[in-house]
Amino acid sequence: MFTNLRAIALLSVLVLLTGGLAIVTVTQAPGVMSVSVNAQSATERPGQLLVLTLNRAPQPLTEADVTVTPAVAFTARSEANRLEVQFAEALDYHTEYTVEVGVAGLDNGAHTTLTERFTTPKASVVTLVHAADSPDRLLQHTLDPAKGVVGIGAEHSEVVFEHPQIEDYAVLSDRIVAVTLVDGGGVQPVLIDPATGAGEPLSSEPWPSLTGLQADAQTMTIGYLVGAVSDDSSPGHGLPKALLLQNLAAGTSLPRQVTAGLGESGEPIGIARWAMLPKFSAVAVERDDGAVYVVPLEHTFEAKAEPLLVSRDASVLGVSPAGTELMIEHDGHTVSIDLEAMLDGSHEGATSASLPERELRQRFEAQHPEARVGEICMSSNDRLAAIELGAARDGQTTTVIVDARDAQQRASVLGGKPGWCR
Repeated sequence: MFTNLRAIALLSVLVLLTGGLAIVTVTQAPGVMSVSVNAQSATERPGQLLVLTLNRAPQPLTEADVTVTPAVAFTARSEANRLEVQFAEALDYHTEYTVEVGVAGLDNGAHTTLTERFTTPKASVVTLVHAADSPDRLLQHTLDPAKGVVGIGAEHSEVVFEHPQIEDYAVLSDRIVAVTLVDGGGVQPVLIDPATGAGEPLSSEPWPSLTGLQADAQTMTIGYLVGAVSDDSSPGHGLPKALLLQNLAAGTSLPRQVTAGLGESGEPIGIARWAMLPKFSAVAVERDDGAVYVVPLEHTFEAKAEPLLVSRDASVLGVSPAGTELMIEHDGHTVSIDLEAMLDGSHEGATSASLPERELRQRFEAQHPEARVGEICMSSNDRLAAIELGAARDGQTTTVIVDARDAQQRASVLGGKPGWCR
């Protein structure tokens, strides 16, 4: 009898608990199960996502439901139990961002505010140091220009590669490609692991000349110009100023020549200048005859997607920091080509423009008339600029980091050829 009563009582308690839990579940607001954001990529290019996965589906999300501090342009959307906040611009270095999202349950209308914080990494830049009595070195510097102290050096610098003579280099995500002088003559591209300093040659034989090295971390593709040679047995023979591309995503593939039309002899027309277009998996090339084309990587690697003519008489100047505009010079004017509009078939994407690097050079040289200014390039988020100063310290080239808004110096490091330019 008592046993039955105890069982009935216990069952009643369980029923009450279960009912209570069901009520809580039905009435509770959505909560966060997981968060995903690549803070490094968010400082390198616009369009990066903060993704929240919730434990229940929310009502449709709009920009009015989201606040980002410090303020940055963004779009917001929801699908099933997934919320996405997409940053329309690259974020600042070494900054804590707070994202507040107001959500309500789709099934019960219960409302709450979800708060997520993340901190972007500090800026870093690679420089090349030449020294008469020691091997050339590639140095990687970690910076904190946000401190606002004029003339500070890097918080941390380390040697990532040494070689008797380094001609050039380009940063490729977590790898570096260096152009090294080979014993006996010629140069060779080498893929370097900065963690170990070890290098792997990317060509079976040295090239007589190699210039214009650039890298695209998104597609793991590098490109470079090789000049004509007279020796029939040498690599590159018959390639007058050819642009070669190598895709390293699946290892050290063989280089492929970029073609944007053939000459009367049936050989590809030589390339004078070029620029990588990472956002569009393509390259822009300026042929020796002045014609400018956009050539998809598919055209080079898979014989697909034909080159697109941009201009019959222009010079390639570079690409905007956001990677969406091709900068060319035509009839003495700088012209910005909206690549998305052009690739969509619109001819309304060309506008007059100015190059941030040119304006910055003018401002900096006016402030420092005694300085011998070399290369100037913007950081990936367009907030800072690296300016190469020749022979500024004991015959050594230095690189200063300046605020792109006022050209005021924020840091100074040893070495030239800043990696942001490559």
